[in-house]
Amino acid sequence: MKFDIFSPVALNELGQRDNQEDNIFPALGAITSNDRLFLVCDGMGGHEKGEVASATVSNAVSKWINDHISSDGMLDDEIVVEAIKYARKQLDELDDGSVRKMGTTLTMVCLHNGGVTMGHIGDSRIYHIRPSQRRVLYKTIDHSLVYDLFMAGDISYEDMATSNRRNVITRALMPGEDNDVNIDLAHTTDVLPGDYFYLCSDGMLEQMSDSELISLLASDVTDESKIEQLRAATMGNKDNHSAILIKIKGVSNEVGDDQLINDEKTSHYNEVSLLARMAAKANEPAPVSPIGVQAQAAPAAPPAAMPAPPVAAPVVEAEEDDEIKVVSEGPGRRARVQHMNDFDDYKPKPTDANLWLKVLIGLLAAAVVFGAAYLLWNKFHNDKSPDQSGDAKELISDIENKNAGNSGGGSASQGSKNVTRSTQSSQGQTTNNSVSKGTNNGGQKKDNKFVKGIGDAQKAQNDDAHKAYDGINKPKTEKQQQQEKTKNAILNRKNGDN
Repeated sequence: MKFDIFSPVALNELGQRDNQEDNIFPALGAITSNDRLFLVCDGMGGHEKGEVASATVSNAVSKWINDHISSDGMLDDEIVVEAIKYARKQLDELDDGSVRKMGTTLTMVCLHNGGVTMGHIGDSRIYHIRPSQRRVLYKTIDHSLVYDLFMAGDISYEDMATSNRRNVITRALMPGEDNDVNIDLAHTTDVLPGDYFYLCSDGMLEQMSDSELISLLASDVTDESKIEQLRAATMGNKDNHSAILIKIKGVSNEVGDDQLINDEKTSHYNEVSLLARMAAKANEPAPVSPIGVQAQAAPAAPPAAMPAPPVAAPVVEAEEDDEIKVVSEGPGRRARVQHMNDFDDYKPKPTDANLWLKVLIGLLAAAVVFGAAYLLWNKFHNDKSPDQSGDAKELISDIENKNAGNSGGGSASQGSKNVTRSTQSSQGQTTNNSVSKGTNNGGQKKDNKFVKGIGDAQKAQNDDAHKAYDGINKPKTEKQQQQEKTKNAILNRKNGDN
């Protein structure tokens, strides 16, 4: 299979940034119709690091592939994998050990005798567009946090375009032993004259929708005019933005081409087939892309072998002037990515664990509010009020005054007896003493009983008053209230008798 192409056109814009971290291969102005390998890399890591990473990877991958492509002009996947390993080693040699690691995304399109091989790492994209049918045949799935959230059912497809986390990526080429990431590869032999392969960094997507891109590529103007229109449409972009536009001029088929790998339509890394399969399982129309393209139908059968799940990328914090971040995928995220690639098992839905967690939090919050309300109510109803305390003190004072009066009367009576006894003694009236003594002895038992009765009543009254004062906060039961009424009636009757 041989390809004839028009001279590709490209752009490599700075945007509203102070340094250019994007890199394209072949370099701007050096692309010709003889080239067959094309790369776009979007670097990150801050000033003087992102551009180093993107340039290093672009140079290393292009050199390795051009040096190792087979003599029959076929590009095996193993060569691409080895090129990625080689590029990572180059990054390792430049690593200065800083916490903030440099890194880069990568998109690659190679036209060779075995067809077209497309590979990507990160959120830079590849499109295979057929303007004659106004269709997107292939579109890479971003390695980004928002795409993982969409696949998990946490956000809608439309929300990805406006999420404040859309610049957080989950895979990138970086230095370090733990950064042995995979590249997602797809292949096609379904290529017609007039088709376009479009590679771009994510900065190109800020102002240009898929529908606008298709309309532009389908227009009857030169490729130079089309790239200028792309440049004008992205003039106000904040990020660096770069793109390469490759138009197919002709395709020559050879014997044995029907045996070549052609998995573009069923690739796990093709968003077109992903959305079509999701819609088929849900028995609904395929979602319309927030950037304009509705998924095309794809064959129902997935590839026989599942691709290996991606290797986790460690966390990389971006500098203040860098809008892209990398987050670790971790074991859980790797499992999720593997599941989302298995179209036949995939059905997005919120997790039961999250639902039950929310219910549990709600119940705990309700229990805390109820407990606080009960404590406040209990405190309000049981607190000693000044009036209650004053009434209790007044009751005790009353009873103590009565006791004091009785005690005083007894003392006065005794004093009177002593005075009488003294007077009688001084006057020598012994007889009166005897009579008085006899009288006293005669009435002693009766007096004792009488005094004891009064004392018992007063003691009971004092005890009740003290209990009322000490336990003023304790609400009395109906039985206790009845007992108190009975005691008061007995005391009143005794006091009346006295």
